[in-house]
Amino acid sequence: MSYYDSPLVSIGMPTYNGARFIRQTLDYLLAQDYKNFELIVSDNASEDETQQIVLDYAKKDKRIKYYRNDVNLGMAENFKRVFELSSGKYFMWASDHDLHHTTFISRCVEILEKNPNVVLVYPKGIYIDHEGKDLGSISQNQMDTRGLPEVQRFLHVLWNTDFFAVYGLIRRQALESTEIIRKVWSPDYILLLELALLGEFAYIPDILFYARKNRPGEHWIDYNIRAVKALKIEDKFSNIERITGQTLLGQTRNEAIKVILSSHKLSVVDKIFLVFQVLLHFKHTYDVSYYYPLGEYLKLLVPEKYKVKVRNYVNNAVDIIVSYAIAKQRRTVR
Repeated sequence: MSYYDSPLVSIGMPTYNGARFIRQTLDYLLAQDYKNFELIVSDNASEDETQQIVLDYAKKDKRIKYYRNDVNLGMAENFKRVFELSSGKYFMWASDHDLHHTTFISRCVEILEKNPNVVLVYPKGIYIDHEGKDLGSISQNQMDTRGLPEVQRFLHVLWNTDFFAVYGLIRRQALESTEIIRKVWSPDYILLLELALLGEFAYIPDILFYARKNRPGEHWIDYNIRAVKALKIEDKFSNIERITGQTLLGQTRNEAIKVILSSHKLSVVDKIFLVFQVLLHFKHTYDVSYYYPLGEYLKLLVPEKYKVKVRNYVNNAVDIIVSYAIAKQRRTVR
């Protein structure tokens, strides 16, 4: 595929105080063997040398487009902004500290061009440290859902999430049909669930992505607080210093249910089944309470006159399913 025949790829890089690693990240992206791309950098009011570094690179390579926010918009809004500023047929996010193999884009574009049902392509990834050394850790989950119907695709992503996938290459048309990045805990998880209902995922089993862990040893409480502040969702909690993982993930669970109930592709039966699965997954995996105010959304599924009867049925069914799953897990442990 020649440069002139190849579709435009947009790379969106939201950044904030990324001076430490951004040079190396830019070098790897500019070394891609796929040349027809635009690299959009949205600087979230950095206070370090990020602006000058990117502007220096932009002078040498016209594919780089630099934008600076007057104030920090928060992580979610800045992730949205780079997409809104883009124009490519395919889009990918790139953090200001991760690295990409030279064939990352070309391998992904090849699959998307040949498979119109595929909405996202991503390769195997590994973690590296601040010096770029391999930490010997890779995701064990592989989300290749080619050939599966909507319900099975959703279940596969729900139970086998590979968070590296959010940094894969995404079909623009599909991404435009989602809410992009929501202001909720683990917004990348919700986005992957949305995309799973819109099309297939393709997985490349070769290591082409290097995710940098630049805060080794960070305690999970400190991470939670930092992430909540970065997302600018502090107002949803009374005291972020005492916030728990279960509370945060309860938000994520509720958003996952909203994704199901708002889908125009699923039948009522499929929606109820997937709601059960979400409740079960978050209880079984994260010990998040399975209670959910189904009555608030039940009107989206059934006529008003059946609402009370169906709600009671749903709550009873959830009790039975969750109790069975917990009992089964205990038997397995013994």
